[in-house]
This record gives sequence, C-alpha cells and structure tokens, in this order.
Amino acid sequence: MLRQMALEKDALQSENSQLEEELKKKDKKIEKLNSKIERTDKSLKNTSDTVARYQEAVASQRQRMGEMRDKFQKLVDKYRELVSALKLVEAERTGLQTRSAQQSAALDECGKKNNELYQATLDMIEKYENKGVWDSLLQQEPVTQLKRVEIENIVDGEKYKIDKLKVAGSDK
Repeated sequence: MLRQMALEKDALQSENSQLEEELKKKDKKIEKLNSKIERTDKSLKNTSDTVARYQEAVASQRQRMGEMRDKFQKLVDKYRELVSALKLVEAERTGLQTRSAQQSAALDECGKKNNELYQATLDMIEKYENKGVWDSLLQQEPVTQLKRVEIENIVDGEKYKIDKLKVAGSDK
C-alpha cells in the first residue's frame, strides 16, 4: 500500500509538475495577453487622444469657416452697396455730362448771337456816322417825311435783328 501510495504520490507529483508547467505556460500567456491588452489600451488611449484632437481641430475649423462665411457675406453686402452707389454716381455723372454739353451748346449759341449783335450795333453806328447833313435835313422835312419813314424802317429792322438775336432767359 505504501508503494502504491508512493506511486500515486509520484504520479500526483508528476501530474502536479505538469500542471504547474501548464500553469506557468498559461501565466506566461496571460502575461503576454495582459501586455498586449496594455499596449492595446495605450494605443486606444493614444487613438482616443488623437481623435479628440482631431475633433477639436474640426470644431475650430468649422468655427473659422463660419466666421469666414460671415465676413464673406459682409464683403458681398458691401460690394452690392458700392455697386449701387457707383450706379448712382454714374447716372449723376451722365446727367452732369449731358447738362454740361447742353450748357456748352447754349454758351456757343450765346457767343454767336453776341457776335451778331455786335456786328448789328457796328452797322447801326456806321449808318449813324455816315449820316450827312442832307440826310438830317430830309429826316426833319415836315411835309412828306419820306426820309423819316426810311430811318424808322431801318431802326425797326435793327430792333428786329436785336430781338431775334436776344438770348432766351436773359430778361434780367
């Protein structure tokens, strides 16, 4: 019996040794797996940190994009205001150019009429200067008054020329 027990003991010890070796192998495997788990956890933590940084960067970029969109909209609005102001200025400039052209044409017309009035006045002065004694006596002649009528016709003709050459709006 002792032998049998010794044999069982040896068998149990050998089985125990095998189990201990298996346990050691399993412990090594568990250590390896724990090490892998730790590395995976570290990698996961690094990945989580990276994801968090990327999420922050994305949020920051979205905020900047929103600000840029607002600035762009303000710029577009300002551009539209400037375009409408430019259209008003251009319309005013065109009106002023038209008015300037009209006034320039009127001024040219006034100049022409002034020259013609000057010439008419010179003609009248020349006729008056060339009036002789005989013409003066005939003008004063009381019976037929032909010369007086002729002179009045000349004066009326000159008045007509002056009235015709008078610039409109110069009744001051």
